[in-house]
Amino acid sequence: MATTAPNTKQRHYCDHDGCEKSYLRVEHLNHHRLTHQERAFSCFLCRKPFTRNDLLQAHIRRHEEASLDNVDKQREITPPRNTDDYQESPRKRTKAGWDLGARPFAPPGEIDFAEPQGFPLERVIFGTAAGVQFRAQDEFYVNLATLTAGNRPSLRRLFLSGFEYLESFMPLFHRPTCNVGVLQYLIILVVCSLGGFLSKNLDDRELGLLIYRHLHSTLHTAAKDKGSAWLMSHVPVILITKLIGYYALDDEEHLSMNVIHAMTSTMLGQGKLLSQDADDTEPITGSFDDRWNIWIDSEYRIRLAYSIFIADIKSSLHFMRSSMLPTSALDLPLPCQTSIWQASTAVEWENEVLRFTELSKDSTPLNFRPSVELLLGHDHPSPEHNLQFRDPLILDILIHAIVSEILDLGRAIPSASSKAIDLLKRSDLTNGLARWKSYFDQMDVQSQQTEIVRSALATYHLAGILRGRNIPATFAPCGTMSLGD
Repeated sequence: MATTAPNTKQRHYCDHDGCEKSYLRVEHLNHHRLTHQERAFSCFLCRKPFTRNDLLQAHIRRHEEASLDNVDKQREITPPRNTDDYQESPRKRTKAGWDLGARPFAPPGEIDFAEPQGFPLERVIFGTAAGVQFRAQDEFYVNLATLTAGNRPSLRRLFLSGFEYLESFMPLFHRPTCNVGVLQYLIILVVCSLGGFLSKNLDDRELGLLIYRHLHSTLHTAAKDKGSAWLMSHVPVILITKLIGYYALDDEEHLSMNVIHAMTSTMLGQGKLLSQDADDTEPITGSFDDRWNIWIDSEYRIRLAYSIFIADIKSSLHFMRSSMLPTSALDLPLPCQTSIWQASTAVEWENEVLRFTELSKDSTPLNFRPSVELLLGHDHPSPEHNLQFRDPLILDILIHAIVSEILDLGRAIPSASSKAIDLLKRSDLTNGLARWKSYFDQMDVQSQQTEIVRSALATYHLAGILRGRNIPATFAPCGTMSLGD
């Protein structure tokens, strides 16, 4: 009869007072010892304690994924609500009376980023100040907790400053319906960081830098661990982070942003964000509110794609590097008129669409590529397109398209085309710049004074300088032989 042999392997015993646990493997004992240690971390949502920061971060990500899933489900099953019902929504994290779409803004003091039922944003940023303990070596949270700017009023002020800047130069969000309560928290963080860099106050800038570093680390980690699906769902965060990295920080950050930009541009080129399928152009049906909301989502994607294109051309122009997105990469309609985008109700939106259709003589809105061809060609566009070409955002897009063509021509290999073809292309670019300036001159003075049009005019003058120059020879005195170096 077989007998059970005694276990002669050496066991490792826990040395904690009163604990008699023992293990055959040292790693199991070390894991057990963590249960006796004071939990240095805790979840700000459910208060569950953790001994390791990586476990806490994984736990928080599960909260975020569940939260986003719930928001998506509620959007699918919830019918359109009137204004009174919307104010009663449990997901709304702003106090009644403050609406991000209102003009002008209500006093910032009415914004509540920390309502218990909502996402406690200040605990994400000011973890230690909110009573959640973090290890001393967690420099990000320790520094944020000790900053004099680390309080809710500062956070609100920086968010509003960053949002207003985006409204002026990168009008992504539909202001009349934009609700802070349903924005991804990373978007709120990156807008706050942008507001910090825009401030002249040193504490605000330090706060913006700390948030930026946190987001930069998050993007790199997500790109490695979560892949393209996560990045594609956070394109606005990447776009604004690149804006900060390129224009508010030094050369080291520029190189880092180049890596992120190349990675995201490659993914965007493989995805559908920069093009529109035939199914996407089917007529929108339903009630006013349904049609308006569907149209807002579609227009947002269009504006996001053009913001990516403009950001690529700007960084290529300003930092003398090759652009990643040529004009041929975009196959989208031009954005709608600013007056239509700014309509505050579905009825106002419908009226603006009808008014524009009547003024443009029922012409079909142009896509991006035909618009560029019309601008660069020698045949003058039809009169019904004049109104469309005089819109501030469309003018900004078209001048960057011309700059893209100028840069491509300047980088072209001399043997790739004949001298005659090169002269014809330069003639087209000269014609395009002249036609663009004529549309600018036709705008009213108030529109010409807007930030986005003034920025487009500066780009126009820079394009005029580069058009008549040998670009590699121009950049050679700067220590670089071409845009790609």
